[in-house]
Amino acid sequence: MAVVKNAFVIKTWSASNRMDSEGNYVNIEGRAGGLVSWFLNLLGISPTVCLKVRSSKIIFQEGSLEGMFSLVTPLENTCSMFYGFKRPLMEAVIWGSVLGAATFFLLGIPGIIFGVLYFILNKRLTIGFTDIGGRVSEVAFKRSVIEGKLIDESDASRVCDILQALVDARHEMALNVRGSESVPAPAPGPVPTPSQIRVEQTSVAVPTPHPCKKCGQPLDAASTFCDECGTQVG
Repeated sequence: MAVVKNAFVIKTWSASNRMDSEGNYVNIEGRAGGLVSWFLNLLGISPTVCLKVRSSKIIFQEGSLEGMFSLVTPLENTCSMFYGFKRPLMEAVIWGSVLGAATFFLLGIPGIIFGVLYFILNKRLTIGFTDIGGRVSEVAFKRSVIEGKLIDESDASRVCDILQALVDARHEMALNVRGSESVPAPAPGPVPTPSQIRVEQTSVAVPTPHPCKKCGQPLDAASTFCDECGTQVG
C-alpha cells in the first residue's frame, strides 16, 4: 500500500485531455512544507512526491533524503479513483486556544484569528487510486504560499475524470483486440466422390389390371365386381 500521510505543498498541478511534452495527461508534484524545505528543494534534496498519468500507466513516486520509491501501475489494472479534502479542525482549536490563553490580556483575539486562519489555510486535498489487487496509492496536498498554487476539489475531480476516461479507453482497446483475433476454423473433411454416394431407391409395386373373365373389361386389383357386366371377380 503506497500511502503518503504527510501533506505536501503543491509545486506543479496540471491536468488536461492532451498530453504535455513529456507524455503526461496529469502531472502533480509536491514538496515537503516549510521555508527550509523550499530551500532544500532548490538544491534537489527535499522530500518530494509525484503523481503522473500517461496513456498506458500511472507513475507514483515518493522521494526522501534517504532515497526514492516508484510505483508504476498499468491503466488496465486500475479499478477506482478517489479524492477528498479535510481541514484541521482539532489542530486549529488547540493552537488557537494555546495562543488565546497566552494573549488573555488581549481577550485572546490573536488566538482566535490564528485559529481561524490555520483552519482555512491548511486545507488538505487527498487524491489517489486503487488497483485490481486492492492496493491503495494516495497522497495529500495543501496550498503553497511561496509557489502560489491553490488546491480545489474541482481540480481533483477533473484529474479523476481524465484518469477514468483513459482507463475506459484502455479497456475498450483490449476488448477490440481480443474481438478481432480470428479463431481458426476446423479443417473440412474429405469430399465424398460420386462412387461413395449411395442413393437408395424404394420400389413401389403398382397393381397390374386384369380382364373380366366374362366380358373382358379391364378390372382393378381391388375390384370385387366387374363394372361392365356385374360379374363377381374372384
